[in-house]
Amino acid sequence: MVSIIIPQLALLVCDVPIPEVVKDHGEYPIIFDRLFRTSLPDGLFDFALHPYDIRNAKEYPPMDKLDTYDGVIITGSCIALLQLI
Repeated sequence: MVSIIIPQLALLVCDVPIPEVVKDHGEYPIIFDRLFRTSLPDGLFDFALHPYDIRNAKEYPPMDKLDTYDGVIITGSCIALLQLI
């Protein structure tokens, strides 16, 4: 029996896209899910994206689960941009 490994990705959501982007494309979990699904490499058929709302809910991946992720994606934030001004 062949076991299929599904990569696990944590998505740290640091902000909400501007309203026009949300209207046309959705919020970051939807945007990143769509982006990654349309660009899966040959031989990879699925992945699991686990979003964490770190901006509003202050929700972070549990420390004991960090080692189970194959990657961590951090969205952009307008707050970082405003700090440069």
